[in-house]
Amino acid sequence: MKFIKADVLNEKFDVYGKFYEVHKEGHVFQCRSLAIIKRKNTKQNHYDALIIMSNPGSCEPERQGDYIYIRVAKDTQTINLTLSKSDPTQHQIMRLMELREWNLAAVINLSDLRCGNMKGFKEKLLLSDQNGFYEHTIFSAEREKELNGLIENLKNGPIIVGWGTNRVNDRLIELVHEKLGRNIVGWKHSQSTYYYHPCPHLIKDRVKWLAIVDNKLSIKGKNMNIRLLNTDEQPPMELLLLADPSKKIVEEYLNRGKCFIAENGKEIIGVYVLLPTRPETVELINVAVAEEHHGKGIGKNLVLNAIETAKSQGYKTIEIGTGNSSISQLALYQKCGFRISEIDTDFFIRHYDEEIYENGIRCRDMIRLSQDL
Repeated sequence: MKFIKADVLNEKFDVYGKFYEVHKEGHVFQCRSLAIIKRKNTKQNHYDALIIMSNPGSCEPERQGDYIYIRVAKDTQTINLTLSKSDPTQHQIMRLMELREWNLAAVINLSDLRCGNMKGFKEKLLLSDQNGFYEHTIFSAEREKELNGLIENLKNGPIIVGWGTNRVNDRLIELVHEKLGRNIVGWKHSQSTYYYHPCPHLIKDRVKWLAIVDNKLSIKGKNMNIRLLNTDEQPPMELLLLADPSKKIVEEYLNRGKCFIAENGKEIIGVYVLLPTRPETVELINVAVAEEHHGKGIGKNLVLNAIETAKSQGYKTIEIGTGNSSISQLALYQKCGFRISEIDTDFFIRHYDEEIYENGIRCRDMIRLSQDL
């Protein structure tokens, strides 16, 4: 697994935070309630994942004057996001976002109290309790509306935890389990309530954390059934049009090929089509995953399933094509064993009436890839 350097990640992502101060009995508590890690130029609004850690550490705004004074922490919903300085932990989350091809992640903590070391954090926790400042955690009853809003914007995305192994967090961890009521993902410690922090000191351990969490997320994506669509069933046209905007072209290859769907219970969450093109050759077309299920490894599972299906049906070669602007798809297909074999120049100009743009790039050429089975 390639370990991406921080300066490369900073060129791809921005970090924003909600910073605030609460004054209690002569004490000033500097806090951060939420951090957003956002891929540059994305227009996506829903979160691909929610990450929960111990505290914001030393994370700070680009400008020190961007702390907002509030009387009570439940007013954090009124605070605007401000550009933040990225830190090593956020760089680690960015690496996971690159692996999962995520665009937007939200980061919250057991406590909003900012402190760069656990000893200081423990002292601040004690001081906040002594001065009646209990709403520093988003899991408090006073901030239930704020937490529910974050969960709602997550849709079906994963909740990843990495609050570490320090006992100082035990009371706050209990609140998390009470409030969430859904499965969480992380590198679990032998003691069940602890999950290792995403950013251990050694790079080899950071790589290990990424591999373990990525694998757990992929396993979640495999909890589905992929099957051939029955002849009396309607194809999931809404999903198919996510990958190919021309309904006419989609209907043409549906008539000649076989449509496979991925189901989670009764919900269709993914689709692909296998289209025979030449003797012993089949083309994989229209691999699509429902938007709310992105980032779970489902697309990769669909591609791998298609490869195995083609092989079991006796095909010797499988081909796939995608636009020059489909950067993430090109990466995915090559990770699944495909190699670029041809570029069909101006394919999308010849076959599509309307201009297609993706990732800020006009889609003009078809990049064709193939794999021997």
